[in-house]
Amino acid sequence: MKIKHLIIKTACLIIVPQAIWFTLTAMGYGAQSLSNLIEIPIILLVSIISTLLIKKINYPYLIGFMILFSFLLRTCMPLIPE
Repeated sequence: MKIKHLIIKTACLIIVPQAIWFTLTAMGYGAQSLSNLIEIPIILLVSIISTLLIKKINYPYLIGFMILFSFLLRTCMPLIPE
């Protein structure tokens, strides 16, 4: 039973930030440029790293951080020089 919950939490930590990013992009939030292609692997990498922290940090804080990270990355990525 615990393994099933861990798999669900891990999947949510990887899927939710990507879904937030796609939603923000579809709504037209942030700059619409080719830098969007760089944001996807960045969010995926941070999501995978965060799955390793599930036991050390509470899950609600971690999922909140990932949502905030997706939002901030979408906001600030056009400001980072390419």
